[in-house]
Amino acid sequence: KPVGQHAVFRHAAQDAVGTDWFLRPHPRYGTNYRLLYLIGGLQLFTIIMSRGDVIFLGGAYAFGVVWSFVFNTLSMVVLRFKKRGPRDFVVPINIHYRNIYWPIGLGLVFLIMFLSAIANLFTKPVATTSGLCFAGAFLTVFTITEAMHRKRRGTDQDRKSTRLNSSH
Repeated sequence: KPVGQHAVFRHAAQDAVGTDWFLRPHPRYGTNYRLLYLIGGLQLFTIIMSRGDVIFLGGAYAFGVVWSFVFNTLSMVVLRFKKRGPRDFVVPINIHYRNIYWPIGLGLVFLIMFLSAIANLFTKPVATTSGLCFAGAFLTVFTITEAMHRKRRGTDQDRKSTRLNSSH
């Protein structure tokens, strides 16, 4: 089962955000070798561009990790309201009012994570700039490839509907 960057890129390609070209398996080993080459290339590019500055790389990593925690926690808070019902595990300090559990404890966890991310944002300007550039670059690439997939799907659907209409 893929983990880390491989899992992220593979799921992006499967969700039609990346290109299918990356998912073609190796003829002999069956791995997503193009995806692995991309990840290795991006890692080398990052090391070369940062000149191996461990402090800079650590700050950039901290930026990504802390904002990942913020958005994961926020998604859990949102899910508490969107998907109601019993949970296997619940963060303590919940208020039950009119058939809704108000996740006060989870909200406090989110608040702590968010304040930590804001502190990181203002205390590490170089890491923040690089993190925002990295996020912007990926957003751009994913937006373009998603538009390509949408266009291709629209073309395929138009062809199918034309074939169906012409057969009647």
